[in-house]
Amino acid sequence: MNNLEEIYQHPGITCKHELNISDFKTFANELSQKLNLNVEMRYHRSSILYNKTISKDEITKKTYLEEKCCSFIPETKYEFVQKDFKFIIYEDFIEISVEITLDYFHLIQLYNENQLLKIELFETIFNQLKILGINEIHFFVFDEFRIGQNKNYCWENVISAINKSDNKFVIEI
Repeated sequence: MNNLEEIYQHPGITCKHELNISDFKTFANELSQKLNLNVEMRYHRSSILYNKTISKDEITKKTYLEEKCCSFIPETKYEFVQKDFKFIIYEDFIEISVEITLDYFHLIQLYNENQLLKIELFETIFNQLKILGINEIHFFVFDEFRIGQNKNYCWENVISAINKSDNKFVIEI
């Protein structure tokens, strides 16, 4: 039993991807087609805000694919924002961020009881990731994640930091 279990621990949720994200418009169109969603593209080029929506017939759900230019973590490429969660997309991995407060130890308990996949939010997230060709999701205690100074945010460094964490588990989808 870990003493962290006595207090709230923010979970990290991530996975490796092999998506072609090199062209913003092509990537937005691929997300729209594969996930059957309306995708509004948002990005800044030369101080001009660009918005364009890829619409699918008879679909009311709208999502946003935002191009990111982050000086703190320059490897951040896009945020794919949906109603209750978003995928923060890097060159070769995705970080999953949910709008509700989650505790790592509650998630692992749900996982151990085979209940995590029965929660609609996670079912939606996992289904979308599976459609995008992802078959493994990594969960860990965010406060234990140490990527190290002067290391970039790529899957090799991220998985190395996760593997050094005491509290982690993997779900295969």
